[in-house]
Amino acid sequence: FGATLLTGIAEEFIFRGLFQNLFSVIFVSHWKAIVFSNILFTAMHIVWTNWFELVFVFCAGLIHSWIYLRTRNLILISAMHGMINFGLFILYPLIM
Repeated sequence: FGATLLTGIAEEFIFRGLFQNLFSVIFVSHWKAIVFSNILFTAMHIVWTNWFELVFVFCAGLIHSWIYLRTRNLILISAMHGMINFGLFILYPLIM
């Protein structure tokens, strides 16, 4: 349970807090930074091998990146990520 929530925190701090900010400086473009950081984020999930899940991860990452760009609030998007993980990996298996 804890790992499910903590994974979201770690991933958001790495991919939004570190990579998105770094790529914004390198590319001088927030949108390029968002795309490149989410390509890396999705690549990290490539072991899932299901294209639908990878598209979901990429789209969820884009939403998190856009919210982070607007709010600069890593705690908010970490909580969102944690809730998504909780739903997908804890609740969904219980009801299916």
